[in-house]
Amino acid sequence: MFPIWCNQYINSVLIPYINLFSLNRCIGFFVLSIYSNNDTIIVRNRLLYLFAIVFLAEILRFLNKRFNEIYIRVLGFLMREREKTERYNGVIFYLLGCISVLTLFRKDIAAISILILSWCDTAASFVGRRWGHYTYKFPNGKSLAGTLGAIIVGSIAAYIFWGSGLLKHDPENASWIEGKSLISLPILIILTGIIGGISELIDLWGLDDNLVIPIFSGIMLWILLRL
Repeated sequence: MFPIWCNQYINSVLIPYINLFSLNRCIGFFVLSIYSNNDTIIVRNRLLYLFAIVFLAEILRFLNKRFNEIYIRVLGFLMREREKTERYNGVIFYLLGCISVLTLFRKDIAAISILILSWCDTAASFVGRRWGHYTYKFPNGKSLAGTLGAIIVGSIAAYIFWGSGLLKHDPENASWIEGKSLISLPILIILTGIIGGISELIDLWGLDDNLVIPIFSGIMLWILLRL
């Protein structure tokens, strides 16, 4: 049998982390699957409906102890321990971040920003937990290893999105077109990875990463692709 502390670690940290890792990764693949054939406004509006439901449920669970117990019993496997009692579920900020970029930016910038949120944040967390203690620690507690992991995965996401040929881009509404834009594909891939790493690293006024990462990434990509 595992020691008590080991069981507590598995139940409170490891299992929720694995579930969040799987959820984040799946959302990235979901974005890729719907990108070519769905209108941004339709996707955003559906996320708004979902956000309203989740936000209402979050308010109710903090007002009603019994409702909170049921809520955690059903969805607790997707929540970190502190989210169960001390703060709002990160899903609220995740949805708000996605809704924001879908509202503010063109379809391609919004999609890659959500990919950065989905994959870079997960990569940084995984690599940072596994190898972060071997590398430099930033003042906010994040590690160089985690940031490098986010940069690498962000570059891979950029290649899949722009360079693999798997996705159908609308030339009339695309922010970047190979052969017509000033930035070459290799440079775009590298810079997108760096943007992903920086967006995961920075801490803006204590705001939730799920909100900061997509919006910051979207702004930086918008500036970059205007060149």
